[in-house]
Amino acid sequence: MRMRNWWKLVWVEIGSKPLADLHPMTKNVLNELEKRLATGPLRHDAPVPFFHFYGGKMQKDVLGDGKQ
Repeated sequence: MRMRNWWKLVWVEIGSKPLADLHPMTKNVLNELEKRLATGPLRHDAPVPFFHFYGGKMQKDVLGDGKQ
């Protein structure tokens, strides 16, 4: 099976200017990671962002945030 969406792997340094052609969801994930790393070490019990598309729009839910 050929994965057509993954054609080039590029390493991006956290904190550097994101590449202009990154997918918006990838930019959101990197921004979220940068914010979390700035607050200190990552914790295994911290809430986890879950990015997805619903109705054609990008959504961010948080898993494990204590909200029902």
